[in-house]
Amino acid sequence: MAISPPRYQQLSLEGERHVVVAEGSIDMSTAPLLAAALDEPIELGKTHVVLDMSGVRFIDSMAVHVLMGAARELRQRFGRLVLVIADPGVLRIVQLTRLDLMAPVYESREAALRGLIDA
Repeated sequence: MAISPPRYQQLSLEGERHVVVAEGSIDMSTAPLLAAALDEPIELGKTHVVLDMSGVRFIDSMAVHVLMGAARELRQRFGRLVLVIADPGVLRIVQLTRLDLMAPVYESREAALRGLIDA
């Protein structure tokens, strides 16, 4: 099975909100790309970030580590990271590592954006 390299799209919204759309697989060799994609909106002053991972089919522990770091960084800036996950395997890893306690998981981008507003 060939693992596709991840691709990222940045969607800046009004105010403090931002969406990063990820597609592909995120593992030890590509986790730095994830870190860079999440650093970009943080450096621009965005504090409420949705990471739409509905196009991601695989993550490993390094990806989880990057996501935990981004969630901590945003929390220190009085913001938060929320995730959109469609793949059951990815969701299971997020739940097993308890990442979902730091970065809540939603089924759609729309629900995640509402979750940012409701928080």
